[in-house]
Amino acid sequence: MTGASMTNVLQAFALLGLFLLIGTLLRAKIGWLQKLFIPASVVGGAVGLLVGPQIWGDLTPVQYPTDWIKMYSLLPGVLIVPVVASVPLGIQLSQKDSSSGTARNVFNMFFLMLALFAFQLAVGGAVGAFFATSMPDLGIYSTFGLEMPLGFSGGHGTAGVIGNMLNGMGLEYWEIAQGVAVTYATIGLLGGIISGIAIIKWLNGRNALEGSADAASLPKSWLTGLEPDPEKQRVAGRETTVSTSIDVIGFNLALILAGSGLAILLRAWVRSYDLPLIKAVPVWAYAIIVMWVIWLVMNRLKIAWLVDAGVKGKIASTLTDFAIVAALVSMPVQGVLTFAAPILIAAVVGFIGTIALCLGLARKLFSSAPYERAMLVFGTGSGVFLTGLLLLKICDPDFKTPAMRDGSLAYSMNTVVGFILIPIMVGAAVQSGPIALAGIGAAVLVASVIGIWLTSFMRGGAATELKQEG
Repeated sequence: MTGASMTNVLQAFALLGLFLLIGTLLRAKIGWLQKLFIPASVVGGAVGLLVGPQIWGDLTPVQYPTDWIKMYSLLPGVLIVPVVASVPLGIQLSQKDSSSGTARNVFNMFFLMLALFAFQLAVGGAVGAFFATSMPDLGIYSTFGLEMPLGFSGGHGTAGVIGNMLNGMGLEYWEIAQGVAVTYATIGLLGGIISGIAIIKWLNGRNALEGSADAASLPKSWLTGLEPDPEKQRVAGRETTVSTSIDVIGFNLALILAGSGLAILLRAWVRSYDLPLIKAVPVWAYAIIVMWVIWLVMNRLKIAWLVDAGVKGKIASTLTDFAIVAALVSMPVQGVLTFAAPILIAAVVGFIGTIALCLGLARKLFSSAPYERAMLVFGTGSGVFLTGLLLLKICDPDFKTPAMRDGSLAYSMNTVVGFILIPIMVGAAVQSGPIALAGIGAAVLVASVIGIWLTSFMRGGAATELKQEG
């Protein structure tokens, strides 16, 4: 490693930063981007892809070293480690008195989120298995089908998860799989917002919502992505440290990176024993385990107040923004287009099923604000949690219903379960192909239904819930 190579890395990040700034500017100025609520990172990444060598080759209007594309393709898988590691920080288990109705709504939102993930996995795996059997020359790889639930329910940032895992396992198609996941994430984000707004208008016309507004009534800052009014600018978080010693962002980032580093060391130690299944577990899975241990110790020592959920969230969001731009800029377009037919079929079926599950089960599952909760879950299951919050904001402009509170708790639970399931799914698919994903999806879907059934028996008393501290 030389000074020149480090400068090369800095320049590569600078270009990603430029694309991110371009995306921010375009989002702030172009009306249709605002109406679709496309994040600046997605806009900037798309710009970088459209002017870069992945489409134009040697004729690209933006010339930069070819090794940057390789760096960009690897970057999401690297940045996802600290992003995942940050998940446990700020979350605690607490016993708190709540009504049985509140507990049931939280768990039903969780099980519905899990059911959407499982359904999308089953569809993706089944479509992959069908094309692998009927069109073997297409070259469907063994983990095809996993990308739709990761892209729909996890968003662009989660594309790095599958890239990280498959690259770590030495599978040649990891870049294609990462690109397919980014494609599904884009389809899910755009489709979720467009169809979500249409569904809200339909529900509002039937007087099914408790206090619906419309997209036009959202604050201008939600559209442009910028807030020029100092009085309305939100505070990023609490300063739990004093900058004369260490800045609060530096402390939280150091904690996240330290946990990530320990996870890398732990994985290397475990892999030295060459255990058949354990050696395939990705580093981010170790990261979430390590950070849970660190977080529990901090709670035990009564120093959990050092971590601010808001600051931690901003760090994770920043890393995710750069990961998204890098994933889009480096997308292997030609490879992804090879699988256009199965991607399109799976996406259409997945969308129809996701909408049907959310709307069809809303009144059966939730005792209050059923469709507000359903739209939050739908947005989360087709885009990301922020998409769900956007749709909820249209349904419930002042957040008067408990949907956001309960949905946040359910999402925290779903995130942890999802990261536990992913290594299991990848391992099974590598061994048995896409049909294994269909089987796992069906099994988890059945488990979700059983969970919903058991939840219906919950009665009074204290409920153990997850909450964000700070």
